[in-house]
Amino acid sequence: MTLRENNLKELEGGHILWSQGALVANRRALQERPGLLEVVHELIERFEAHLKAGKFYSVLANMRGNSAEEVRKEHKRKDKTTPFGVSLMRSQVLYQAAQG
Repeated sequence: MTLRENNLKELEGGHILWSQGALVANRRALQERPGLLEVVHELIERFEAHLKAGKFYSVLANMRGNSAEEVRKEHKRKDKTTPFGVSLMRSQVLYQAAQG
């Protein structure tokens, strides 16, 4: 769902709610339950990644071409950036739709 689909708008310069939390673990449970420590490590990694990513933006775009490499080459040849001003040479393909 998007803000527009829910008839909402983004607030500028304001926050609705500030919150914080704490991750608490039981030492015995971490030692006795197989796989639990790995789950905790995964959670901590995700929290850290979220905090580090706060200064970056994510841009997802659908672009026409037979392959990701073809799109990159075409835009490089024309010395173009994406509609958002992002150089394709610095972009990374995270997902390619299946050809059907």
